[in-house]
Amino acid sequence: MNVTLGVPRLRQLLMVASQKVKTPTMEVPILHSSSALRKAKRLQRRWSRLLFSQVLKNLNIHEKLSLKLNDHKRTYKIEFYFDEKYGKKQLNEIICSFETYFISRLCHSINKKCKELTTSALLRSAHIRDKIIINDSNDKDE
Repeated sequence: MNVTLGVPRLRQLLMVASQKVKTPTMEVPILHSSSALRKAKRLQRRWSRLLFSQVLKNLNIHEKLSLKLNDHKRTYKIEFYFDEKYGKKQLNEIICSFETYFISRLCHSINKKCKELTTSALLRSAHIRDKIIINDSNDKDE
């Protein structure tokens, strides 16, 4: 029987990162001290998966449309309300991770979608412009 233990097994678990781990638990002995227990709890929180829906209590999205001469804007305000059942320290870690990972990904996705919409709008207007030019030239030929 081939058994991988210790750091190689831990590395294997982290590198493979399968959704259905064949050995979902691992027992690690902890020294009987308060600092070791505190560090183990912190490590447990860091390694456990916490879903966004588990920490988010409420989400509000406000849209504002501003129509000024030559300046049309659509502004969105997104408010995130986190569940307070987590301790203040853990909530700070959650918010820090949220800001680091989620917000940057959200901004990237928004920018990508804006580029797609802008490109498709430009292509659509160019296609319409080309149809008008073709129709105008056909009318002139007749």
